Amino acid sequence: HAADSCLRKVGHAINGSLRRTGDVAARVADNRFAALIGGADEAQARDFGAQIARRVRELAIHHPRATCGRYVSVNVGFASIVPTAGAQEQALLQMAEADLGIAPAEFPGEREAG
Repeated sequence: HAADSCLRKVGHAINGSLRRTGDVAARVADNRFAALIGGADEAQARDFGAQIARRVRELAIHHPRATCGRYVSVNVGFASIVPTAGAQEQALLQMAEADLGIAPAEFPGEREAG
């Protein structure tokens, strides 16, 4: 399927942006990915997001139903926390979604445990 191929390519672009030991990326929902880059400040996180967006643009994956442009693009949000005992990864994802202006209710069921 074209959509699966596209998501694999985007995932490889994100993984290819990781530079440090301990940095990880994963697909967390249908069309959403998360990357954890420990110890990054806001400027580094924004640079990392810009690098991902540039790498995906360079793939030039044609998107026949795109409403803006002709190619697949990404929106990048970020959040920062200091880990504590009992910290919830869900909270970090919600903070990043808020940076993008995405309400979790817009994607019902995406993060339900399976």
